[in-house]
Amino acid sequence: MTINPIGATSNAAQPQFTGAVDKVLGSKAFEKVAEFAGKNSATFNAASSLIMAGVLRPAAIMALPAKNEMIKRTMVMQQLTQLHQL
Repeated sequence: MTINPIGATSNAAQPQFTGAVDKVLGSKAFEKVAEFAGKNSATFNAASSLIMAGVLRPAAIMALPAKNEMIKRTMVMQQLTQLHQL
Protein backbone atom coordinates (compact mmCIF):
# COMPACT_ATOMS: atom_id res chain seq x y z
CA MET A 1 0.00 0.00 0.00
CA THR A 2 1.35 3.42 -0.95
CA ILE A 3 0.38 6.94 -0.04
CA ASN A 4 0.14 9.39 -2.90
CA PRO A 5 1.03 13.11 -2.54
CA ILE A 6 -2.50 14.17 -1.58
CA GLY A 7 -2.63 11.67 1.27
CA ALA A 8 -4.95 9.05 -0.19
CA THR A 9 -3.89 5.45 0.01
CA SER A 10 -3.86 3.17 -2.98
CA ASN A 11 -3.23 -0.49 -3.49
CA ALA A 12 -1.14 -0.29 -6.64
CA ALA A 13 -0.75 -3.50 -8.57
CA GLN A 14 2.76 -4.88 -8.53
CA PRO A 15 4.31 -5.74 -11.90
CA GLN A 16 4.21 -9.44 -12.70
CA PHE A 17 7.50 -9.58 -14.62
CA THR A 18 9.81 -8.99 -11.67
CA GLY A 19 10.75 -12.67 -11.46
CA ALA A 20 11.86 -12.73 -15.09
CA VAL A 21 13.79 -9.48 -14.70
CA ASP A 22 15.54 -10.81 -11.61
CA LYS A 23 16.48 -13.99 -13.47
CA VAL A 24 17.97 -12.05 -16.38
CA LEU A 25 19.81 -9.51 -14.24
CA GLY A 26 21.11 -12.22 -11.94
CA SER A 27 22.37 -14.52 -14.69
CA LYS A 28 26.05 -15.11 -15.32
CA ALA A 29 25.62 -14.28 -19.02
CA PHE A 30 24.29 -10.82 -18.18
CA GLU A 31 27.13 -10.34 -15.73
CA LYS A 32 29.68 -11.18 -18.45
CA VAL A 33 28.01 -8.84 -20.95
CA ALA A 34 27.90 -6.02 -18.40
CA GLU A 35 31.56 -6.57 -17.52
CA PHE A 36 32.53 -6.53 -21.21
CA ALA A 37 30.46 -3.37 -21.78
CA GLY A 38 32.22 -1.67 -18.89
CA LYS A 39 35.71 -2.54 -20.11
CA ASN A 40 35.12 -2.08 -23.86
CA SER A 41 32.37 0.48 -24.18
CA ALA A 42 33.20 1.53 -27.76
CA THR A 43 33.21 -2.08 -28.99
CA PHE A 44 30.00 -2.85 -27.12
CA ASN A 45 28.27 0.22 -28.56
CA ALA A 46 29.36 -0.70 -32.09
CA ALA A 47 28.24 -4.32 -31.70
CA SER A 48 24.87 -3.38 -30.23
CA SER A 49 24.30 -0.83 -33.02
CA LEU A 50 25.12 -3.48 -35.60
CA ILE A 51 22.66 -5.89 -34.03
CA MET A 52 19.91 -3.28 -33.90
CA ALA A 53 20.49 -2.09 -37.47
CA GLY A 54 21.13 -5.49 -39.00
CA VAL A 55 18.63 -7.67 -37.18
CA LEU A 56 16.00 -5.78 -35.22
CA ARG A 57 15.15 -3.09 -37.79
CA PRO A 58 14.59 -5.50 -40.71
CA ALA A 59 12.62 -7.77 -38.38
CA ALA A 60 10.41 -4.85 -37.38
CA ILE A 61 9.83 -4.01 -41.04
CA MET A 62 8.91 -7.61 -41.79
CA ALA A 63 6.40 -7.54 -38.92
CA LEU A 64 4.59 -4.53 -40.38
CA PRO A 65 1.51 -5.28 -42.43
CA ALA A 66 1.92 -4.46 -46.13
CA LYS A 67 -0.57 -4.50 -48.95
CA ASN A 68 1.98 -6.14 -51.19
CA GLU A 69 4.55 -8.68 -50.05
CA MET A 70 6.98 -7.44 -52.72
CA ILE A 71 6.95 -3.92 -51.23
CA LYS A 72 7.84 -5.33 -47.83
CA ARG A 73 10.74 -7.36 -49.26
CA THR A 74 12.00 -4.30 -51.13
CA MET A 75 11.98 -2.25 -47.92
CA VAL A 76 13.99 -4.89 -46.06
CA MET A 77 16.50 -5.24 -48.89
CA GLN A 78 16.98 -1.45 -48.96
CA GLN A 79 17.73 -1.46 -45.23
CA LEU A 80 20.24 -4.29 -45.58
CA THR A 81 21.89 -2.61 -48.59
CA GLN A 82 22.28 0.63 -46.67
CA LEU A 83 23.85 -1.29 -43.78
CA HIS A 84 26.26 -3.02 -46.16
CA GLN A 85 27.37 0.30 -47.66
CA LEU A 86 28.56 1.59 -44.28
